[in-house]
Amino acid sequence: MKKEQIEYSVVVPVYNSEKTLEILFQRLSEVFQKTGNTFEVVFVNDNSKDNSYNILSALHDRHHNILVIDLFKNSGQQNALMCGFKYCNGKYVVTIDD
Repeated sequence: MKKEQIEYSVVVPVYNSEKTLEILFQRLSEVFQKTGNTFEVVFVNDNSKDNSYNILSALHDRHHNILVIDLFKNSGQQNALMCGFKYCNGKYVVTIDD
């Protein structure tokens, strides 16, 4: 069986965003469902001090198109983006803030 080609990778650097992560993924899903494009979301947790990682892990458990990278130290937005790029499988890459 041929693996479905992912059209879009959305890279999201995350820092202390526990309150917005679920709604962010929900909204991204709604947009891509309307367009009919396949997508994945690459969340890069930049050593958040809140519950962001646990929320991302729970989202990953429920959705097959989420990747979670957990950085062991805070590296900054630019470095988190660069890290996320290494894990993208989509034909196109989009970056957004959390």
